[in-house]
Amino acid sequence: MAMCAIFVSRQNKDEQLLRESARVYTIALAQLNTALSNPSIRARDETLAATMSLSLYETMGCIDPTGWQRHVKGMGLLVRLRGPEAHKTGLAHHLFCSFRAISLINSIVDRKRSFLASKEWRTIPWTNIPKTPHQDMQDLLLELPDILEDQDTLPRTAYPSLLRQCLDLEARLKAWYENFRRNYPGPPYWLEFSTLKIDPPVFPTCYQFASVGVANTHTFYWANLILVYSTIVGLTPINQPPIAAVGDTSDLAAQICMAVEYYISPGKKTYGPMLTLYPLRIAAECFKRLGARGAKSTLWCKAVFGILHSRGIALGSMLEKLRAWGFKGWGGRGFWERMEEGWIESAGTEEWERRNVEEVGGGGGNNI
Repeated sequence: MAMCAIFVSRQNKDEQLLRESARVYTIALAQLNTALSNPSIRARDETLAATMSLSLYETMGCIDPTGWQRHVKGMGLLVRLRGPEAHKTGLAHHLFCSFRAISLINSIVDRKRSFLASKEWRTIPWTNIPKTPHQDMQDLLLELPDILEDQDTLPRTAYPSLLRQCLDLEARLKAWYENFRRNYPGPPYWLEFSTLKIDPPVFPTCYQFASVGVANTHTFYWANLILVYSTIVGLTPINQPPIAAVGDTSDLAAQICMAVEYYISPGKKTYGPMLTLYPLRIAAECFKRLGARGAKSTLWCKAVFGILHSRGIALGSMLEKLRAWGFKGWGGRGFWERMEEGWIESAGTEEWERRNVEEVGGGGGNNI
């Protein structure tokens, strides 16, 4: 009931209904806390489903994105208590797969290792059910939070080893994608002229996809490849030739934006817009880091976050206010600054300016 109320209230700008949704949500949260204190109830699939449902409320009714993060961490504790054997079949397996996707994003944003990266959590829940290509990609990306945490905590003498790990991850991700494209029956996506009315009009064409699942696979791949490239930049000594170019990341960011129109088309209802949040947030930050060259694309992303808010996805407008536009309240020391620490610390040197003028001048296309 709380989710229905928050969605309708956002759509119709009904403040009274919005307050009622918050009241119902608070009651549901208290009931869930009571259930979690009971070991037998805590182990039920329905309890996990209720926890995940409340995280959806945070997505639609977001006042502070840390509320969403707290729910994800709470789900993680519940899943760990249940153990991998509890998620092999039926509803439990489907809930676990949904949780894994959300938890992976949170681990990357937090730059903290995930228990889901362990062998037992990567294998036991799929004892009876084969993994999808998207889940194979998630297996690879579960290595990224490890690299990010080590980048934050280990001395710089460890950077060469971390750089090798990151380059190896990049190679395996690209090999995974080549295999995915080779085995997919038909074109996974194609170009059409955009009908989206956004000022400034940056992207004249857009992607249409074979399915929402295929779209999610591509935008999730593109977004995280941006993070891998950016981490490679941060781990590369400034006196060495660039291994990853700024143009590589800006091209991927443009592809993410070209997928937005598909996600927010009327037939995708709420699910499509929700899938845009993470990749679009990555793309927006990528454009911001291009400075004047990416200014129009940054404004375009900001406009899309406004559209998401109008569709009832309040977390979209909150994300729009975060790091890319100077808001300092999420995640403590900046996720993006930490991601590219080496990049930022060396900014201003002659070598840095030469290297990045060449990179920005050589990539990114005319859409940015």
